[in-house]
Amino acid sequence: DWCVVRSFGCFWNKRIIMCSRKPVAAELDILRPILGTWKGQGKGTYPTIEPFEYNEETSFSTNGKPFISYQQKTSNKGNPMHTETGYIRVRSGDDGDHLEFLVCDPTGISSVFEGSVTSDTDQELVIEFSSTNITGTPSAKPVSALQRKLTITKSEPMGMKYQVNMKAMDQELQEHLTAELEKQPDNDFVISGDKFKELN
Repeated sequence: DWCVVRSFGCFWNKRIIMCSRKPVAAELDILRPILGTWKGQGKGTYPTIEPFEYNEETSFSTNGKPFISYQQKTSNKGNPMHTETGYIRVRSGDDGDHLEFLVCDPTGISSVFEGSVTSDTDQELVIEFSSTNITGTPSAKPVSALQRKLTITKSEPMGMKYQVNMKAMDQELQEHLTAELEKQPDNDFVISGDKFKELN
């Protein structure tokens, strides 16, 4: 499991330690592996559009408050494509932690998701979200349901795979987007457990 050293803003599994220069609220401990900047490639398909591919840069960051800021940017051959922004919050309850994910994008769609961590091992963290409310502007195309699944590989190099399912334009709920991203050397730094002991 990932363990936390609060005074250093660090967490580790059995092999590596990641230290953040910014404090992380205790409520977000379980989501620490997603923090940082991720880059990679994705592809999309849907019955109403032509298949497409894209490059992606996505960031999950925190300023010490009990929420995570989310921003995604995609492009193809240097040309901007989709972008979206949002926030993740953790709501604790008697039956465990629940995740709230708010997402807004320039197509005119604003979505609210409920989610949870469905797997948390030494090797990976799996997070799944389902939409509970989707609102569109008058000019937005109708979207009635969304699902998101993120799988984070904790070993080096850290990776993230995700899948987005969508129900829209009178189509059934089905796969819309998939991507594979790699953690970038951002504001966090990674050291071995032995090196951490030497420094402390």
